[in-house]
Amino acid sequence: MEYALNIQHIDQCDLWDDRYQRIYFGDEFCNENIPSVDDTKRLMDFCSQHALRMTLVTPFLTDRGVDAYAGIVRLLSGCQGLDLEVVLNDWGFLPLCRESGVKISLGRLLTHQPSDPRLGTHRRPGKNISEKWQRIPVNTYFTAFMKEQHIERIELSNTALGVAKEQLDEMPFSFSLHVPDVYLTLTRYPLFSGRDRFKIFSGSGASLPEEIVIAIKNIETPIFIRKNAFFYKNPHFEAYDGEDHPVDRIVYTLYP
Repeated sequence: MEYALNIQHIDQCDLWDDRYQRIYFGDEFCNENIPSVDDTKRLMDFCSQHALRMTLVTPFLTDRGVDAYAGIVRLLSGCQGLDLEVVLNDWGFLPLCRESGVKISLGRLLTHQPSDPRLGTHRRPGKNISEKWQRIPVNTYFTAFMKEQHIERIELSNTALGVAKEQLDEMPFSFSLHVPDVYLTLTRYPLFSGRDRFKIFSGSGASLPEEIVIAIKNIETPIFIRKNAFFYKNPHFEAYDGEDHPVDRIVYTLYP
């Protein structure tokens, strides 16, 4: 099993310790939070110094975002000696990833993994529907397409229901599991940004918390918002942490 640390800013390298063999870098959900080329270079140097592997995380992208990430991906493609990978969350960015020659992993925005915490809680007598919601919606045609595009890995959330091991065993990919945050949905802009027409929390930007917990009717699980994305938390992944499971990478998101 490979263990990875997921960070969004170069200053979070302080969270790394020798439990982790890989670093995920970037924002998987927000096009407004793009790392700089200089910070990417600094992380590449950090990974080289500590013999770590590196994954660049990309969100859905506007044209401006594609241009910004194109420079970063070109930087990665010219690097020798690092095990590099890009998490793809926008099909429009696929050609640039292919041209760069780096490994490609399908991000959580594109897997469409069922993640509603209420799934599986309503059952008919004698019928268990959990297995249906454990499966990711990937058929043979999509699998063939991903192989043609040299996509080698799929990123998954650690949903409360878990994933269908039998389905993953049959698929020709490797799998990463993200803990503790289970991705639910997102908005175009950060909900707590300075954009007045999107702001739902009053106050200056400096006073806004990094994470807002909200209560939603008929959902017992606490839902929280970070920037423009909604999550719930599931820190339990013991069922995946074994040699016989197709999930071969655990990705931790830690907070200072």
